[in-house]
Amino acid sequence: MTAPVFRRMAPLALLGPFLAWAWWVQVGDIELRYAWYGLGPMGYTYKKADPQGFARDFPNSTEEFDKSAVMRLYPLAYRWLGLEPERLVPVMMAAEMLLMAAVMVALTRALRPAAPPAVAALAVLLAVASGARDMNLAQFNQPFFWGLYYNVTDALRLIAFMLVLKGRVVAAAVLAAAAFACHPAMGLMGAAFAFAPLLVKPRELTRRANIVAGIAFLALTGAWLMGVIGLRGVTGEGFPRQLWLDLTQAFGFHWYPVQNGMFTAKHELVFLPFLSFLALVAYYLTRRGSQGDTDRKAAASIVAGLAMVALGVLFSAAPFSPTLIKLCLHRANDLVLTVGVVYVAAGLWGELESGPAWRQVAAAVLLVSPFLAPPGFPLLFALALTAPAWAAVARPGAGGWGERAVFAIGLAALLVAAAAASAGRAASPMSDAYTGLKWLASAPALVGLAALVLALVVRHLAGRWLPGAIVLAAAGVGAVAFVQGTLEPAKDRAADRDFKAAQEWARANTPKDALFFVDPTLYYGWRDYSRRPSFGNLREWLYLAWAYNSDYAVCQEGMRRFGEFGFGVQQCFGHRPPFEGFRALSRELRRRVYTAPDDARLALARRYGIAYFVFRKRTDCGRPATHLPVAYENGHFLILRAEPQGGATPAAPAPPDRLQTD
Repeated sequence: MTAPVFRRMAPLALLGPFLAWAWWVQVGDIELRYAWYGLGPMGYTYKKADPQGFARDFPNSTEEFDKSAVMRLYPLAYRWLGLEPERLVPVMMAAEMLLMAAVMVALTRALRPAAPPAVAALAVLLAVASGARDMNLAQFNQPFFWGLYYNVTDALRLIAFMLVLKGRVVAAAVLAAAAFACHPAMGLMGAAFAFAPLLVKPRELTRRANIVAGIAFLALTGAWLMGVIGLRGVTGEGFPRQLWLDLTQAFGFHWYPVQNGMFTAKHELVFLPFLSFLALVAYYLTRRGSQGDTDRKAAASIVAGLAMVALGVLFSAAPFSPTLIKLCLHRANDLVLTVGVVYVAAGLWGELESGPAWRQVAAAVLLVSPFLAPPGFPLLFALALTAPAWAAVARPGAGGWGERAVFAIGLAALLVAAAAASAGRAASPMSDAYTGLKWLASAPALVGLAALVLALVVRHLAGRWLPGAIVLAAAGVGAVAFVQGTLEPAKDRAADRDFKAAQEWARANTPKDALFFVDPTLYYGWRDYSRRPSFGNLREWLYLAWAYNSDYAVCQEGMRRFGEFGFGVQQCFGHRPPFEGFRALSRELRRRVYTAPDDARLALARRYGIAYFVFRKRTDCGRPATHLPVAYENGHFLILRAEPQGGATPAAPAPPDRLQTD
C-alpha cells in the first residue's frame, strides 16, 4: 500500500480499534448504571418471566418495552435460549455501535460520495463519541448506548432515508415501518423525514412504486398499532386532561422545551448551538453552486425535520392534546443533526484542504469543539465561516436560497443572543455557545492550535495532509475523552456498587414476591438486579408509570400511595420552570420518609404488604430514624425488616395512620 493510500484509509481503519475500546469501557460501566438508574432490560425481562413474583410491583414504564420489537428480543432470548438479559446487553451495545458507525459511513457516501475517507471517519466519531447530536430540544441524551431501542430505530430510519434517495421507496417503507415497531414516535418522525424527498417532484407522487410504498407502510404500522400498542394507550381516553398536563409538566422535561426555558434561560445549552450548526449545514449544503438531486432531496428532509420541530414546540407550548404532546415532535431535530453532521464534516474538511489559513483554523476549531466542549459549534466561528453568504445577500440581486437561509439562521442566532442579553440571561462571552474561547484557552487546546498553525506554516514542506492529520488526531483524542466523560463519575461509583450489592442480597436472601419499599426519592434502580417488586417511587407514582399510556387507574393508585405521606401533590404545581415543582416535592418527601417514626412505617407495611425497607445511610436529612431490625447493610445502604425489634406483631396504628411527621 502506497503512503498516500495509507494516509487516506488510515482514519477508517482506526475506527475499529476505537469502537472496540469504547464498547469495552462502557460495558464495564453498564451494570453500575442500571443498578442505580434502573429502567433496564433486566427488570422488564424478569417481570415478564415471573408475573406472579412481580404481582405487587408498582409499574415503572418498562411495561411499555413490550411495544418495541427490539426489546422483545430480551425475554425471547431468556425464555428460549436461557440467555440472561445481563449477558445480552453487552451484545446489544456492540450491535448499536457497529450499526450506527456503518450507517454514518453509508450516509457519508450517499450524501458526499467524493469526500475522502477522513470525512466518513469524522462523521462516525461525531455521531457516536461527541456531543454533536446532543442538541436535542427534548433533552434526550445522545449518544446513548445502553442496549435499548434508540439506536436501532435511528439506524433503520436513516437507512430508509438513504433508500428513498436511491428511489427504492418500497424497501424504505418496510424499514420505516420496522423503525415504528421499535419506537412508534421516532418511527413516525423517521418516516416523515425519509419520504420528504418525494415532495421535490410532487407530480411523481402517484407513481405505482410510491403508492405501493404508502400502502405497505400504513398496513405494517397499522397492524403493529392495533395488534401490539392499542388505541387506548395512544389517546388516553378517560384521563382528566388538566391533571395530565399539570403532572407531566411538573415531572417531565422531555415534552415541554418552552416551559423549561430551552429557548430563554437555557438557550446556550442547546438552542443557540443548534442554530450555529444549522447555519453551517445550510452553508455547506448549498455552497457548491447548482445543487444535485441528492442535495435537493436531503434539503427537503431537513426542512421536514425542522417543520416537525416547530410543530412539536407549538403542541407543547399551547397544549391542544396529550396525544400530540406525547409525540414529542421537537425531537425530530435528531434527524436533522445526524444528516447535517455529514454536510458539516465534509464542508469543514474541505476548508482544511484549501482556503485561507484563518478559515482552516476556524474549521479545525468547529470540528473539534463537539468532542471537547459539547455540544460544540460556537456561534462566533460559525458566523465567521458563513460570512460569504451574508455578503452575497447584501449585494442587490445576489444570493440564492442557500445564502438567504444562512443569513436568516445567523440573524436568528444573533437575535436570540441579543434577547438573552437584554433579559439578563446571556451566558459569558467566553462560553462555549457564544465564542468557545473558554475551552480554547485551556492548555491542551492551545497546544493543538499551535501545532495546527505550525503545520499550516510548513505545509509546503511536510505536505498538505499534515493539518488534516492534526485535526483527526485531536478529534480522536477528544473522542476518547468524551467516552470517558460519559462513564459514571468516580464519586458515585461506590454508592452504585453498594446499591447493586443490596439488590443482589435481596435476590439471594428473600422470597421472590417480597415487596420492598425503596427510598422513593431514588430514581429508578432496584428491580434490575434484585428481581424483586418495588412499592414504587415519587416519579413512578406521579408520572412515569402512566404518562406514556395515560392509564388513569394507575395514576390514581400512584396518587394514593403518594398521599400516604401526608401532603398534597398540588405543591408541585405553578413553579417556573415546572420541573422545579418535582424537585421541591422530592426534597419534602425525602424529609418525611427519613424522619418518620417506626410505627408509621409498620402501619404502611401492613396496609401494602411491605416486607423490607431500603434506605440510604447518608442523605441531606441524615440517617433514617429507626429501630427496625437490620437485615443487611453496607457502606451506603440499609435494608430493614418490616417488623419491630424482637419480631412481634406490631400494634395497630394510632390515628392519624398516614406516614407523616407534622
